[in-house]
Amino acid sequence: MDKRLNDILNGREGNHLLPFLWMREGHHDELPALIQTVYDSGARAFCVESRRHESFCEQRWWDDMDLVLAEAEKRGMRVWILDDKNFPTGYANGLVAKKYPERRKWQLAEDHIDLVGPAPQNAALLRAQDEENILLGVFAYRRRETDETLDARPVDLTDRVKGRYVYWDVPAGVWRVMALYKTRRGTQQTEYMHLIDEDSVRVLIEAVYEPHYAHYAKYFGNTLAGFFSDEPSLGNCQTVHGAGDVDTYNQRLGQPGLALPWTDELLERLSEALGATRGAGWRRCGIPRAMTRPMSAWPTWTSSPGCGARTSATRWATGAGPTAWSTSATSSRTKTPTRACATAWATTSGRWTGRTWPASTWCCTRSCRAWPTTTTP
Repeated sequence: MDKRLNDILNGREGNHLLPFLWMREGHHDELPALIQTVYDSGARAFCVESRRHESFCEQRWWDDMDLVLAEAEKRGMRVWILDDKNFPTGYANGLVAKKYPERRKWQLAEDHIDLVGPAPQNAALLRAQDEENILLGVFAYRRRETDETLDARPVDLTDRVKGRYVYWDVPAGVWRVMALYKTRRGTQQTEYMHLIDEDSVRVLIEAVYEPHYAHYAKYFGNTLAGFFSDEPSLGNCQTVHGAGDVDTYNQRLGQPGLALPWTDELLERLSEALGATRGAGWRRCGIPRAMTRPMSAWPTWTSSPGCGARTSATRWATGAGPTAWSTSATSSRTKTPTRACATAWATTSGRWTGRTWPASTWCCTRSCRAWPTTTTP
């Protein structure tokens, strides 16, 4: 006989039903009968639905949950808990808005305009900026006249932005000028945690998980089976009303007006993963383009990113020394800061010798601050 059929016939089938037990404030005395009804249906587990309980994670909630867990334990049932006050999961019982507004969602939004050149002394209007709508960069791409295919080589116009305008002498041809913004206005979930930000996700743990563990540690792993997250989402949406003709569940990357989830860490990690050169946003932080090769492109003797591109690092580490510097080693714009770092670290033996990363050096990336006090690549 099939094992699963045999288990069912002998009462060993386990539980495969998990109904919601809708919790409502003021119905405390009704809870045992409701749990018995679930048990009589054959289900041996249920999920406590918190959204209709006005005192979620407050004393009346704990009073109700005390009774729920005690009744479930008596019947050998298991309990799951919906992990938020509102749908979808991510509201963190209001704690994002109350305590951590700086951890709300960020999105990457894009505006663009097509220009036809030659058009000298041209100016394009940008959206208004403030602390929640920050310009990251403006780039121009040559595009075909017959369709929207863009050339892969951008012209960086970020340094030509003055106020709300970007000024440019448009060359001959058809061009698309794209402005990228870090914004909180690319989402309808304005008071929700940011799923790609570790500190933001911790808010939900602080608001819901930790209080439940503090009250019910003895039930964890037995009667209390776990938490149920109800459709947590990135929460990005269209920033241009009516853009595209796609419903919410079929939105795609590249759709006009669709914001993308964003964190400041994302650009760095994408650049390292793809081997891409950081753009204007990185140069404004003092990191020239030539200093952004990924670790995989560095010589085998170095285990950490550091001063300059591979060519300059090779030049310094192989014993050429400061007196042998030439602009051919890397671009001239990186000469001074790279030389400062290399002078402090490289020797003719090709090994790193410093014990403290020079605080005055300008060329190291943000990750340098996390380097160990001694480094021997």
